[in-house]
Amino acid sequence: KIKAKIQDKKTLEKYRMTEKDFIRERALTFSLIIVMILRGHKLSLQNTVNKVFESLGRIWDVVSNSAYSQARKKLKAEIFIELNEVAVEGYYEEYNKDQTVKLWRTKRLLGIDGTYINVPDTEETRKEFSIQRNQNKGKERVQAMGSVLYDLRNDIGINAELGKIQGEKNFIFTSHIKKCKQGDCIVLDRAYADYEVMAMLVSKDIDFCIRFPRKTFAPLRDFWENQQTQAVIKLKANRGNKKFVKENFLSQELTVRFIKVELENGEIEVLGTSFLDEQLYPTNEFKQVYAWRWCQETYYNRIKNIFELERFSATSVLSIKQDFFGVIFLATLESILNQPVQQSFDSKSLSCKNPIKTNRSMSYISLLDHCVDLLLSPHSSSELLPKLEFLFSSNPSRHPIGRKFDRNKSRNFPAKLFFHKYVKRIIS
Repeated sequence: KIKAKIQDKKTLEKYRMTEKDFIRERALTFSLIIVMILRGHKLSLQNTVNKVFESLGRIWDVVSNSAYSQARKKLKAEIFIELNEVAVEGYYEEYNKDQTVKLWRTKRLLGIDGTYINVPDTEETRKEFSIQRNQNKGKERVQAMGSVLYDLRNDIGINAELGKIQGEKNFIFTSHIKKCKQGDCIVLDRAYADYEVMAMLVSKDIDFCIRFPRKTFAPLRDFWENQQTQAVIKLKANRGNKKFVKENFLSQELTVRFIKVELENGEIEVLGTSFLDEQLYPTNEFKQVYAWRWCQETYYNRIKNIFELERFSATSVLSIKQDFFGVIFLATLESILNQPVQQSFDSKSLSCKNPIKTNRSMSYISLLDHCVDLLLSPHSSSELLPKLEFLFSSNPSRHPIGRKFDRNKSRNFPAKLFFHKYVKRIIS
């Protein structure tokens, strides 16, 4: 379906910048530019061109990096959003047939979280994104905020947004909620402990499990201090959110079940959920439900440190968006292709002390090396899939159960990390 979408004439007409673009038979076609942007991640422009033409057996037809740079200006970044949607729909359609989609009590567990993304500092990006300043005068960085709606149990990025730094909940209202379905459960951290968020989700018949802060959510102050392990509390819209509630025809009152959870270090956290029936949804299950939210943190770690999301191939806003949404699509495709490999490892892990996991660095590089054949080859993709699965299964890693890494809280650590990631790095 993805290959057909890339080569479809209607797709071309929808995602070219003007009606005059891609009307002639040139070396750099619409579908070829799409694949070049995907294949060219972490490479210089000329290396990208060389590798793609070599994969196609057309090494003597190689064009200049300038020609590629000009051609990609004719392509809208939104094409990668649609390709990701096609991949996600295909995944649920295919894996629902044999009921291998992981659910919790018949519900998809979805996470939403934002992340700061460092982008090139140009006049154009300063207008499009946000300028961040620290306590050191003259130290400025241009950053964007990315937000992903993510399937926590199945490792799939369902929807992504990129924009100025803002309240993270805004991405729920403007985009993510449109991609959710009735009966889904959204798992959120403390940044989303907000009446507007809960009211909006309830209005769409979407359940939630949210971690609440200790000091800033007034209705919970008594619950934090008393000995109760759970309580059902009625929340009412206040001055700060009444306008939003009224404009969106949301309920002025919500009933929420709050649960105290004890962590391994003895600390107490409070989770708020729309699952009010303790018989159907036992209290002891919610610690694990919220723990699955950590999968989204590892997802961001993967796309930032293995996929190197912030290593953009050009400095224009268009190219930044092409790279961002392209990486999200690649991560989704890699996760889908990895599913049968990881299922095989899971069955072997039953007799192992430490679970076997796919080496995601290997699987990502293998996908990049073969994405031209996978997305452009006239032959059936089924011929390539066994080869990719073999490559994905090479050099697996073992993750000890319960392993933890303490966060480095040194004041100098962020500055050192930024230096090694964005200053010292040599772009190939």
